[in-house]
Amino acid sequence: MYCLLYLVATAAVIATAVDPDPEDRFKLARANNYLGLNLLKALPSNANTNVFFSPFSVATALGMAYIGARGDTLEQLTLNFGYSADELNEQKVLALFKEQLEAARELPHEYTLDIANAAVAQEGYGVLPNFTEALMSSFGAEYLQADFSKKGQEAIDKINKWVSEKTHGKVRSLFEEPPDFSTRLILLNAVYYKGTWLYEFNKARTKPRSFYNGGVTKVLVPMMKMKSTLNHTFDATLNADVVDLPYVGNDIAMTILLPSERNGIEHLKSALTIQNLEKAIARMYPKDMKLKFPKFKMDTKYTLKPTLESLGIRKIFSADADLSGISGAKNLYVSDVLHKAVLEVNEEGSEAAAVTGFVIQLRTAAFVTPPPLPKVYVDHPFIFLIRNVHTNTMMFLGEVNAL
Repeated sequence: MYCLLYLVATAAVIATAVDPDPEDRFKLARANNYLGLNLLKALPSNANTNVFFSPFSVATALGMAYIGARGDTLEQLTLNFGYSADELNEQKVLALFKEQLEAARELPHEYTLDIANAAVAQEGYGVLPNFTEALMSSFGAEYLQADFSKKGQEAIDKINKWVSEKTHGKVRSLFEEPPDFSTRLILLNAVYYKGTWLYEFNKARTKPRSFYNGGVTKVLVPMMKMKSTLNHTFDATLNADVVDLPYVGNDIAMTILLPSERNGIEHLKSALTIQNLEKAIARMYPKDMKLKFPKFKMDTKYTLKPTLESLGIRKIFSADADLSGISGAKNLYVSDVLHKAVLEVNEEGSEAAAVTGFVIQLRTAAFVTPPPLPKVYVDHPFIFLIRNVHTNTMMFLGEVNAL
């Protein structure tokens, strides 16, 4: 017999946390962003669809599974975080996630950033004590129990209630129906962010203006407008304007990547590597400028297993998965990764929430007469990210093609 694991977010294991090396503190952010950019490129998108998800949430979920993984399963996960096992091992992952969680809780209260983790295990299932201790210590996770085999609906109602509470009602549910009866563990991560722009848009200046869906089809959308001092650069490699919209507190910002061409979104995506993104962000400097930016909402749901498999993360989903760091036995595999994300952007700021879940199951086999102010008019497909400006950790990442 084998067990099914739903990776809705995170998993942890037998290693104990050590004090993180200062040089390691950016490694977790880079691993998070590496995975995020790969997912952005791999998730299905076209002229009529948008992409929105939380790399942070998915990475946290994978982070816990990573700590429970062994052998080839661990090696595949490590490679997809962009590191070798020597650079990012179990002890460092535990320490860095713990530090990251504590840092988030110590941020100023000008905005709300809530991060929650939980593990929901089948009643009576033999999860290793070291695993649950690592979950609670490094991930601040709640440890819950439910009966997936006989009371599936009751178990899912409990999980959906947890999801709704942790995302302040923005994501009301993750599961629409009970998972397989052989489910033994569901690992959950929820991220909720609500921030106010440091420089708010004047509502009186918001008017219907043109946006080109897919870079081609002209539609009218509520377009916000401001004149302000913003960090900006034009990056030739990305062939895009890069602009920061800071939130009150100056810890988090929305970074907008706008291709210079209306149909330049595909070039932007292909050129968007960790190195190119970091260079573009580093080149930004304050400029008096004019900005037009659409009001919009996004609501997405993904089953990430096929996408992660296309990136080379396959072992964890197979009958050969080795997640023995969770239960001590090699009979667990991840059946799916469920992810839901919601975003609203308006004149005051942004509100975003995301939930990721891994399901582990019982397996059956950018003084002279002054020049004109620079203008950035976001009127065609673009990419945006909501990031921690100190570490560059991408909390949320999106691609807007149609409004």
